[in-house]
Amino acid sequence: MKSEPVSGIQPALLRWARQTIGLSVIDVAEKLSRHPSEIAVWESGESAPTYPQLEKLAYQVYKRPLAVFFLPVPPQEIAPVHEFRTFVISISSPS
Repeated sequence: MKSEPVSGIQPALLRWARQTIGLSVIDVAEKLSRHPSEIAVWESGESAPTYPQLEKLAYQVYKRPLAVFFLPVPPQEIAPVHEFRTFVISISSPS
């Protein structure tokens, strides 16, 4: 059972998860010790990862909940706003 491809995974979500963290197919393949063509096949929907492979993808590589890969479309994410303000304290000596 563990060596069978997981059914119900949305290939578009595999691609979305990879792209949102800025990895290439080759980067993911290296992290999983797999051939890049295998990752490309998963993202095309021709095949799917096994459950242990999906767990590693979700938790260690993409840092996403496992359930996200079964959603019909990628979820809307709000990117945090990065502010580069600094806080300056001015200390004056008593006169």
